Order: sequence, then structure tokens, then C-alpha cells
Amino acid sequence: MSRSRRVMGTITLIVAAYLIVIPFALSLFSRTRDAEHLADRYRPVMSAQGLGQFRANLALVNAGGTELFNKFLPELQAKLKLSDADFNAFVATNYPHVAAFLARVPVTVKYLNPATKAVLAQQDNFASADEFPATGIPVTVGPWALLFLGVALGVVGLLILLSDRLGGSLPPIVAIFLVGLGLVVGPLVLGWFGKTDAAEHVAEAARPPFSVTVSDATVNDTFSFNAAFIEMRKAMFPAVAQKLGMSDVAFGTYLHTNYPALMKFLDKWDASIYKGARALSLSQVQYMDEFHNADATPYRALPWLFIAPGVVLLVGAGYGFAGRRRRESTTVDRAVDTEPAGVAQ
Repeated sequence: MSRSRRVMGTITLIVAAYLIVIPFALSLFSRTRDAEHLADRYRPVMSAQGLGQFRANLALVNAGGTELFNKFLPELQAKLKLSDADFNAFVATNYPHVAAFLARVPVTVKYLNPATKAVLAQQDNFASADEFPATGIPVTVGPWALLFLGVALGVVGLLILLSDRLGGSLPPIVAIFLVGLGLVVGPLVLGWFGKTDAAEHVAEAARPPFSVTVSDATVNDTFSFNAAFIEMRKAMFPAVAQKLGMSDVAFGTYLHTNYPALMKFLDKWDASIYKGARALSLSQVQYMDEFHNADATPYRALPWLFIAPGVVLLVGAGYGFAGRRRRESTTVDRAVDTEPAGVAQ
């Protein structure tokens, strides 16, 4: 067996072993599966339509909350002719869910606004990362591609080392060269470096919402805020209307006329915002383990998992081409050296 054939076969087997082992060593089967589940779950939310609706709802929440604190509550306190202490006691005693909501809002704003802005800013990054490895191809294909390619290269490497007829022939060398070239060029042509960098940015923005502290707070706040809004509509508004000597219908008209942003938010909350907020907040808990498993993927290293073995295969193929050329040159030289002896005879 020639040295070049032995070296090329050994390199091929080493790369084959690497490609077979790496999906298991990095748990890529489970990580890509969870990443695909997350992408399927949040793709509608991160679409242009989903984010547009989210921004519109967020604007309603901010406008309604501003009008509630800056206009409705102060004016209500003035109409009831209560001091700050008496008004707070009045709300706490009669409407505990509303009181809890009023106390909780400043805390919620501190964690919710930064997290919301960070996620909303990831629309382009999410779209780019969602196209990895290529448009229409799920990310779960990646580890299987590595595994199957590793098995195929293992067969080629064994043929090179064990088969006298195929080991030194041109087809195995060309096959190794083409595989190596594909592994190097493919990630560059498909823009994997940009896509995996985008995936890392998306993960950075998603880590706070998928933390235990924030996810638990989001779920609790969603349900407690809904309880407060129900109590506000069903108990507080009728009681205040009675204190002011107004019928429920007249007080409803008064609220919609004087506090349109607050009432628009409450109406929209009942119609759709609560349902969406509940589903989204619960998903942070439901998919928490999947997120952390997928987030352990070395996103920015993924292109190199393909490029590095591709470079090694190109080196091996180059060594095989050089060895084959040396053998052909030696054969020609020997033929030239022996030709005069043949002629003399």
C-alpha cells in the first residue's frame, strides 16, 4: 500500500468518525428538534402580521394605562371627595384585585417593556435564522446529514485502505475532493454565518422571557390583571355609578366619552388581548425546557462543524492527487529507462 493511499484513507476515516460522533456529542438531534418546535410555535408571532398586531395591542395597553393612572383615578378620587389615604383604603377594601393590579403595574413595566422591545427588534433576525440551513429545509436535517455523510465517508475510507483495485484509483479521490469542497463552499454560499449569528441574537433576546422569574411573573400578572379588569367592570364601575347617582348605562356612556383610551383597551382586552396574552405567557413556561435545550446549541460554531472537516478532506484529496501523480511519473520514468534494453534485444 502506498503512503499517499494510506494517508488519504486514514484522513477520510478520521473525518468520517468526527461526522458520526459530533451530532451525538453535541446532542444535535434533540436540540434541533426543540429549535424546530420553537420556530413553529413563534413563527406566527414573529411574522409581520403578528408583530403588527402585537405593536397595536401594546399601544392600546400603554394608552389605556396612562389614561387610567393619570386621568381616571385622580378624577374618580376627586368626585368621591376622598383623600389619598381614604381612596387607597376604599379600593383595597372593596376591590382587592384592582388594588393588587395598581400596586403591581410599576413592577411589571420594569421587566415587561425592556423584554418586549428586545423581542420586537428581532423580526429580521428571526426571519434570517428561520431560513437555516436553507429555505424550506428544517433544521432537524442537519444532524442527520452529518451522520449519513459520515457513514458514506467511512465506506469510502475503508475502500481506499482495503481494496487494491479501488484504493489507488481516481474515483475515490475525486469523491473525497467533491465532498470536501461541498462542505467548505456550502455554508458560505448558503450564508450560514449570517443566519447563525442572527440565531444567537434571537436567543439573547429570548433568554429573559424564558427565565423562570420572568415567565412566572408574566403568567401570574396576566391572570391577576384579568381578575382586576373583571372586578373593575363587574363591581367597581357599578358601585361608583351608584355613589355618583348614575345608572349603569349612563355611567358606561360617561366612561366611553371621557376615558376613550381606557375603555378601548378594556374592550379589546376582553375581545382578544387577554386570550393572546394568556397563550403567549403560558407558552413561556410550556416551552422553557425546549428553549434552554435548543439554546445550548453553539449557533455560531455550526458552520465550522461542516467547514473544518471539509478543509481536512480537501487536504486528504490533495495528498491523494499528488501521490497518484508521483506514481504515474515513476511509471513513465521506468518505462523510459527500460525502453533501450528492449530495443537492443
